Amino acid sequence: MDVYIVGVNHRIQWWPSSPGAEWTKRLLEFQGYLEDACGCLQIELLAEELNEEALRISNSRRCTGQSVANSRGISHRFCDPDSKERNSLGVSCDEQRMRIWLQRIVAAEGNRVLFLCGDDHVGEFATLLQKEGHQVQTLSQGWGRNWELVD
Repeated sequence: MDVYIVGVNHRIQWWPSSPGAEWTKRLLEFQGYLEDACGCLQIELLAEELNEEALRISNSRRCTGQSVANSRGISHRFCDPDSKERNSLGVSCDEQRMRIWLQRIVAAEGNRVLFLCGDDHVGEFATLLQKEGHQVQTLSQGWGRNWELVD
């Protein structure tokens, strides 16, 4: 499996109900970047460190990655366990969470995967993927870092 990682500040993974003009511009820029990457790299699965619970808590209007996957006609997976799953699985550290991300990516059966995760996890997740025999490339990092939420 070939995995391409994009590091983000999580707040760009979802659209707030009233993002404002500047924030909308930046979200569209990120969305365009993802669409281009999916096309150029022939991505079959767009997966991310996110879950539906996080979207509900954020009062999100839509998920950026899911929107891109839908527009490109490719599969999408939320890979991060929600709080109920974390409790039931006894997840207590990031390494355990990353192993769940990997399991969910593998179960989705995509050979070319674009994975969105927090900037803090890029290196460690790339190392885990490589140890498990997958090809990994970090495409970019820092999306959403230091972006103002208001105009």
